[in-house]
Amino acid sequence: MNDQNNNITLLDAVERYIMGNMNPDERLHFENLRKADSEVDQMVVEHTLFLQK
Repeated sequence: MNDQNNNITLLDAVERYIMGNMNPDERLHFENLRKADSEVDQMVVEHTLFLQK
């Protein structure tokens, strides 16, 4: 259950990142997370493509 909650929170962060709804500190932190975690980066790429359809 905890993993699912983390994924929902991460997905929310991904959407906010893509939509530009993060403050500069959040954005910087999230960009560092993308660089450090290829799964997060892939999630952003896939979700961006999904939202463009």
